[in-house]
Amino acid sequence: MRLASLQRLVDGLRLAPHEYRPSLQVFPDVSVDALDRDLRVAERGRENGAINLPVSSSETYDEVEYEIIERIFAERKAAHAFLVDQIETYAQRLSALDFHGRFTLIRNTAPQAVAEFNAEVLQGRDQLYQLRRTLVENERERDSFRQDNRLKGRAPRVPSTTSTFMKTALLAFLFVSETYINGVFLAKGAELGLLGGVVEALAFAILNVLFSFGIGLGGVRQINRPGVGFKLLGLGSIVVWLGFVVLLNLALAHYREVAGTLYEDAGVRVIARMREAPANLIDIKSWLFFAIGIVWSIIALIEGVFFTDPFPGYAALQKRVDKAHDDYRRCKNALIEGLRDIRDDAVLAMETAQHDLGKRRAEHAAILEGRSRVIQLFKEQQDQLERAGNALLARYRSANRQARSTPVPPHFSQHWQMERVVVEAHLPEIMLRKSLDDEIRDAEEILSREIQAIHSAFTKAVEAYNQIDDLIPEDQYGAPVKKQA
Repeated sequence: MRLASLQRLVDGLRLAPHEYRPSLQVFPDVSVDALDRDLRVAERGRENGAINLPVSSSETYDEVEYEIIERIFAERKAAHAFLVDQIETYAQRLSALDFHGRFTLIRNTAPQAVAEFNAEVLQGRDQLYQLRRTLVENERERDSFRQDNRLKGRAPRVPSTTSTFMKTALLAFLFVSETYINGVFLAKGAELGLLGGVVEALAFAILNVLFSFGIGLGGVRQINRPGVGFKLLGLGSIVVWLGFVVLLNLALAHYREVAGTLYEDAGVRVIARMREAPANLIDIKSWLFFAIGIVWSIIALIEGVFFTDPFPGYAALQKRVDKAHDDYRRCKNALIEGLRDIRDDAVLAMETAQHDLGKRRAEHAAILEGRSRVIQLFKEQQDQLERAGNALLARYRSANRQARSTPVPPHFSQHWQMERVVVEAHLPEIMLRKSLDDEIRDAEEILSREIQAIHSAFTKAVEAYNQIDDLIPEDQYGAPVKKQA
């Protein structure tokens, strides 16, 4: 995530400061020969000289001379128009640097970023505080449970995922093997053979294994709880279980012998035999069948007792405590990691802003240098235009002088001076930033200071999160509460 104030700063950095594209165009030199051919300077000089024009007493330029001067003025006008465009481009580039906007944005967003960071810290602290209270409440409930049930010296036995899987697999094995073994023994008299025996054995396996497991899990474990009532309940569960499994497995053994000879009223015969002589089993395999059932029932009972902690409710309470610990730890780590990401993004944004200021400062200097250079080139262009004009006038006058028979006008010996277009080399006052270096230095100091502030805020945030352990300590396990002086 990124702080909203820094997002505005980053968005500003992505904007190009101007749309300028470098150009190699400069003021081209005027070709005297090309203008000579274009204006037919020497040819027209000879033509006018042959008829002694301009007259010797003329004090003004003739038509050809004016045309030469006007052509030079046209070149100067074009160069000046180009200069004006260039100066306007440089002015737009200077405005696009927008130092004022950058300084304002930095002064506003950099301190605001620290405030937003601290707000994120407070939100996380509230969330972590609530989780810490839940954790401590669960710890206290567990400790009270230990004290009430005299379990102070023993940690709860919370089965792991692997242990639970192995115990469940053993229970499934008991159920399947019980069903199969019963099916094999009951197949003696079943009409459908082994398949019929398995179908009949399924119901007995459910009763034998699952009932024993349930009695061990929910009944026998009550004997571990304090109080006469719970202990009697546990002992009663053992008595009920013992009577049930003995009767069930004896009935199964009798059913095997009765079903081997009779196909109708087998259940009635079994009940009658159980009333008259319950231990009167003729076939040794029936006794083996009975013993296997008892052994499987005992294993299922033990499995139920030790499937989780032998003390009812102890393991479940510890699971809640462990979950509260995990939730608190995960939340704390996630909050710190999130703050670290925010800090890194903030520092990167501010360092990028510092680098951007340096780039803008260098571009500002390059713009000023380019502006001064193009103004100087325009001045040199005007000098070159004046020289070209005098060269053309000299060619015209030389050809005229050679062709005429009368003296040349006095101005033929005079040097023509072109009136200069004066361009102000300095920037307008409105575009000047007289203390730009100081302003940039101040902005960089603000960014450096806020970078340190972000680092400091992150350190304090981690300390604040750790202090929650002191504010709400775990009884006997947490740090002691700090006393106020």
